[in-house]
Amino acid sequence: MTHKSYNWRSLDIRSTAVGVSLLLSALMVLMGWLPNEDAFTYIRTVEIFRDEGLAAAYSHYPWATYPVLIALVQGLTPLDPFLSAVAVNALFYALLVYSFISLVAEIDASRTTLVLAAITVLVYPQLNENRLIIIRDGAFWALSLFGLWQYLRFVRSRQRANAAAFALAFLLAAGFRAEALVYLFLIPVSLLADSRIDLAGRCRLTGLFMASSAGILLLLVGLGFAAGLNLPALFVEQLSVYLPFARETFFPADQRTAELGRAIFGDYAANFTSDYLPVFMFAGLVAILLAFFLKGIGGPMLLALLAGLVRRIKPVPRWQLAPLIMVIAINTLIAMAFLITTRFLSSRYVMLMCLVCVVYVPLVLARLRQSAVEAGRGRSNSWLVGLLLSYCAVDAYYSFGEDKHYLQDAGEWIAANSNPGITLLTNNRTVAYYSERSEDYDLIPILLTEADILHVPPGSLIAFEEDTSTMGLFDSAGMRRAVEEVIRIGPESGRQVVIYRRQPDRES
Repeated sequence: MTHKSYNWRSLDIRSTAVGVSLLLSALMVLMGWLPNEDAFTYIRTVEIFRDEGLAAAYSHYPWATYPVLIALVQGLTPLDPFLSAVAVNALFYALLVYSFISLVAEIDASRTTLVLAAITVLVYPQLNENRLIIIRDGAFWALSLFGLWQYLRFVRSRQRANAAAFALAFLLAAGFRAEALVYLFLIPVSLLADSRIDLAGRCRLTGLFMASSAGILLLLVGLGFAAGLNLPALFVEQLSVYLPFARETFFPADQRTAELGRAIFGDYAANFTSDYLPVFMFAGLVAILLAFFLKGIGGPMLLALLAGLVRRIKPVPRWQLAPLIMVIAINTLIAMAFLITTRFLSSRYVMLMCLVCVVYVPLVLARLRQSAVEAGRGRSNSWLVGLLLSYCAVDAYYSFGEDKHYLQDAGEWIAANSNPGITLLTNNRTVAYYSERSEDYDLIPILLTEADILHVPPGSLIAFEEDTSTMGLFDSAGMRRAVEEVIRIGPESGRQVVIYRRQPDRES
């Protein structure tokens, strides 16, 4: 396939899509929104940055780039911290939309394909469900797609400006997620698969990329030291969080291994199969990774990709395909390493490779449409594609989940009905924040124990959101004597926040 030259009128679709993206973010806020649990870590870091400075913010949270941006937006606008975070998200999503369409345009710049690309990225459910979730990942995805687009432009035109933009994008992305540095150094290895260049030229270009990236990285580390930030130490501190998980995974105690073997295989079978426990666990973790990948792609997008596979559509030439496959491979290895170490995963950890896979969706849909028109079935094809994308739009922007505003209501009730100096114990950060009774609201543990409750002084409030892991916590006779139920806030048929008051200890 030959690359179609840019049609700049067609590429105006990017500007329209960016405008639609910003409008969607604003409309979602107006429709009602509640901060996610992770948001409070960022907002607390914003407060620390505002009160104590940059070094204190990074000391509190090693990847404080995102909160610092939120603080800067808050300082330049009349928005509160949460809406400032939403504004930052909206800008990065606009960049992501622009980069996604541009990435597709590098492969096929026809107007039909770009319109499909714009619609695809704007209705992609697994991506757009995160629009108002305050997390640093959105910035990482946006900058990574922008960097990948610049890399494809370099592969096509060999312009140094594109190579510099690629390196800068991933270095900035590393301020949000450290694994961006892995992409920075490994994506250029895909040049070795570019048969348009002789082998010596490929090796030379790859080496130049890596040397330049290393030089820029060292310069940034030096600038960090000048600003009072020890970036290598921050990186090590972030990785140290995973050391206990890694130790448990790779060097479990013999007793722990025996317990796992009996739990999985049974008392008798464990005597014969416990030696194969690592194989069993690895296969299970690979299956989990595959499940999260399929979940990240989503059913409708997966159907489109399978249709392209069945029809043997190959819309990407080899020299452009290699960088895309490299990104998918890197994300797979990083996600697998994370999963093996911690034994848990989230769809957002595989979102980058899902986005790269979804790049194929508008290319496949455009080819299928072209084939349908040539066969006289253009109208039926348009109906099917329209139905598919309409379903995605509903899934992306209509919430079928439970309304959680009762959490904010509970916090505000506590703020209005208790003294400022009262002790509050809660297992929910939203309640803690809106109650204005907990300075370290971002450090609230999600699991409460009977000992935690009995430890607080009489007169304290306990705001408790029940979940499956703590059901029945207040049912024992001792707990019924220790606390008095004050009020329940939330829907009668759903989850509620139950507010208790700690009673004075009575002698038996």
